[in-house]
Amino acid sequence: MTSCFLAAACAVVLIPAALAQEEHGACRADVQKFCKDVQPGGGRIGRCLKQNEAALSRDCRDRMDEGRRKMEDVAEACRADAKQFCGDIAPGHGRVMRCLSDNRDRLSAPCRAKIDEAHARHPCAQDAGRLCADVRPGKGRVARCLKQKEADLSAECRAHLQRHPRSEPGGDGQ
Repeated sequence: MTSCFLAAACAVVLIPAALAQEEHGACRADVQKFCKDVQPGGGRIGRCLKQNEAALSRDCRDRMDEGRRKMEDVAEACRADAKQFCGDIAPGHGRVMRCLSDNRDRLSAPCRAKIDEAHARHPCAQDAGRLCADVRPGKGRVARCLKQKEADLSAECRAHLQRHPRSEPGGDGQ
């Protein structure tokens, strides 16, 4: 049961983060065609693409498969950690992933490495490293730092934060 919750938590973080960059990616035309009226955030674009998967372009389906593989890798690496530290957390809206991020220092090395990989793919990861390197991830601290330094953000990060105001590369905002 925990692995299902963890997989759902990973999907909220990994797939939307990948799809958030699709303005220039493999699913751009598919998002425009099938999901143009869908409000981004909360995994809605990912769900829309999943509902239309049979009609998607081959490149977009491949991109989604890649996202699922990455999600499964995180779920596998973090299954025991999620059960130990987040077993009482209701799944959905990234709560389990936030719990894991909040417990980062206590996680197993394989889980921590997979979560770090996922966070590194976030559109604001470079900005967070450049502008907020001294800020400890968790509890919205990185998101607050990025918002305070909005004028110095990359266009990609600024656009992402406008579309996903609760998103944070540390995983505690999505």
